[in-house]
Amino acid sequence: MPQPPDDVQLRRLRHDLRGVVNEMRLCVEVLRGETDADEALAWLEQIERAAERAALLLSQMSPEE
Repeated sequence: MPQPPDDVQLRRLRHDLRGVVNEMRLCVEVLRGETDADEALAWLEQIERAAERAALLLSQMSPEE
């Protein structure tokens, strides 16, 4: 049975998660002003990758039951 993360691990996960959320927020800000479709697609793909990293980090915060 997996052990829940300790305090140090949780602080690291929260830090990493804040970084990912900040990355998504910055990408959305750039995307709002983007007029080139190819460039917009690149920003959307970066947002998608960040969201996948966020999901992975969140899954590490609580053990599977």
